[in-house]
Amino acid sequence: MLTKKIGVTMICLSVGKASKDECLEIIKDADLAEIRLDLNIYTDEEIEEIFSSDTQLIATCREGKYTCDERKLLLSKAIKAGANYIDIELTNDYIMIGFIVNTARMSNCNVIISYHNYEKCPNRENLHDIVNRCFDNNADIAKVVCKISAKQENSDIMSLYNSDKTIIALGMGNLGKITRIAAPFLGAPFTYAYPTGRKRTAEGQFSIDKLEDIMKRIS
Repeated sequence: MLTKKIGVTMICLSVGKASKDECLEIIKDADLAEIRLDLNIYTDEEIEEIFSSDTQLIATCREGKYTCDERKLLLSKAIKAGANYIDIELTNDYIMIGFIVNTARMSNCNVIISYHNYEKCPNRENLHDIVNRCFDNNADIAKVVCKISAKQENSDIMSLYNSDKTIIALGMGNLGKITRIAAPFLGAPFTYAYPTGRKRTAEGQFSIDKLEDIMKRIS
């Protein structure tokens, strides 16, 4: 069960490369935003200032730029500064995941355990197994995002919402765009968009202005 609610929010603003001041300007009017720590270099003081803002924030630090220990430290600092959610990937070893989950629990921070496949979409059985593994690792929310190469794969991704658990399931790429619109209506607590005028953080993302317009038209 989630320890904090996001009200009627359906769109999470995903903030990529941005200075501390740019980041604060981008998120100041947002209901919910994801801060991609792996795309930035912030000082301890800047992390404290960002994550102590009034906006509900998700702290994310993907593998690649920083070492495991560096990511552990960055995510811990964000949690202690006031992050509402922490996103840790399922591909991390169990020690890393366990440490982040325990740190989050001590700060009343919700845990998103995520799986990303930038090359393909696993079959339906494997997708459901991935979700189960996320919750086996004590996720509050399981997030599964995969590259969509055929229309049928959208159906496979959307089948994950046939659950009483809290899941975010999205497709990457042009063919996967429909999942980003459908997600909140199928049970996802939120979907993602990038700040208008800046770079997207995932292939197939809509800008916040575009996605809000679509949501208004079909709500």
